[in-house]
Amino acid sequence: MARKFQQRIARIIRLPWFLAAASDARAVKGQRANPYAENLIKLLPRDQQALLTFLEVIHMLKPPLAFLQPLLVAKVVSSRWRRS
Repeated sequence: MARKFQQRIARIIRLPWFLAAASDARAVKGQRANPYAENLIKLLPRDQQALLTFLEVIHMLKPPLAFLQPLLVAKVVSSRWRRS
């Protein structure tokens, strides 16, 4: 029974654990975040929908794939070209 419980918990926390560990590993190596993520974060103060999606993902109400919604991708890419 305990083994089954541990397996269920492992499935539930797999994604949050991966996201936290991947971020920490990048910071230790001194690597930059991916350019899409950097541009998304720069968009947040100017776009309420992007901010809402970001908050929902970091609070695990939506999966990280929510960052790849076509409208959000278009906003992130276009905001990058506008600033350049």
